[in-house]
Amino acid sequence: MRKLISYPAEPLLAQKLHAWLAVNQIDARCKQVDDEWEIWVLDEDQLLAAQELAATFNTNPDDPQFATVLNKANKIEAEKDKLQRVRRKEANKLERQQQQRHSVRPTKSLTRSIILLCSVLFGASLVFQTSDGNFIHESLGIVRTTSINESYRERIIYLQQSENLAADAAKTRVDTMLNSSYNSLRLEDIKRGQVWRMVTPIFLHAPGASLSSFLHILFNMYWLFALGIGLERQFGAGNFVLLILFTGVISILLPAIAPEDGMFGLTALGGSKVVGFSGVIYGIIGFGWIKMKMQPHLGTIIPSFVFIFMMIWLGIGLVSPEGGFFGAISHLAHAAGLLAGMAFGYAHTQLGH
Repeated sequence: MRKLISYPAEPLLAQKLHAWLAVNQIDARCKQVDDEWEIWVLDEDQLLAAQELAATFNTNPDDPQFATVLNKANKIEAEKDKLQRVRRKEANKLERQQQQRHSVRPTKSLTRSIILLCSVLFGASLVFQTSDGNFIHESLGIVRTTSINESYRERIIYLQQSENLAADAAKTRVDTMLNSSYNSLRLEDIKRGQVWRMVTPIFLHAPGASLSSFLHILFNMYWLFALGIGLERQFGAGNFVLLILFTGVISILLPAIAPEDGMFGLTALGGSKVVGFSGVIYGIIGFGWIKMKMQPHLGTIIPSFVFIFMMIWLGIGLVSPEGGFFGAISHLAHAAGLLAGMAFGYAHTQLGH
């Protein structure tokens, strides 16, 4: 900012020159210092042009061309003020949009909605638990008990008729095949068109009013809240839904078809009917870990202590006899979800997200 000129006790003259500069797009300021009125040019690159305009003005301040400069300058200032208001309004709008995008409102949070859905289904499973079975699990689990029993009997009858085996021998043959190779009994209802059973089991949790059942849903919902809120906010609900579906289907189907005796020499990788969100939790961890490795600028998605704890839990479960802690836990579902989450994270990054 450079001083252009000063007028002693001549406010009108200073204002007219200031207006003349404004009309000619020179950004200047007029201010009173004691008895003088000073004109300052804000941009030094405009100083030379401003000096030329000031010289023209001072030659004949009463020239008719300067008579209307005050009105013109006022119009210019009004337009500038209007433009600044519009810009401020747009800036505030963008700021609100950013805040809405990065804030998770309870009423619109997918993570909270899933927690509510799982809780409602768990409560319903307690209500509909009878000695004959559980209506909720039979309706939404991967397969109905009656479907497994029917298919099991059909296989025994088929061996009896095709190979002329006794009932006990046919039963032993079927049991051996199911324990050591691909098990399709748990896919009977899916093969009949009930495809929702590939996904809905993740929203169910261990039935019955037992301590292990309550711990199952409690820990799963805790980890979903702790990890899902941030991930949903950072990557959006759409990507979060795709991650849940991808890891959920794999963590449900792989244990369903795996041999009951396990895979790769590990009994903990044995097949079973799986329910619960833990496979997806491991999928979230796998996704977050890959994203942090491939895109470090994203910052911390999965805290290191959480990743280490979950890997230790999974590792102990895999090498422990009969599946390790709590025999009902499907460590195969955890491992499948983890690998599926990593694969999803890798593909997500490779696609430029």
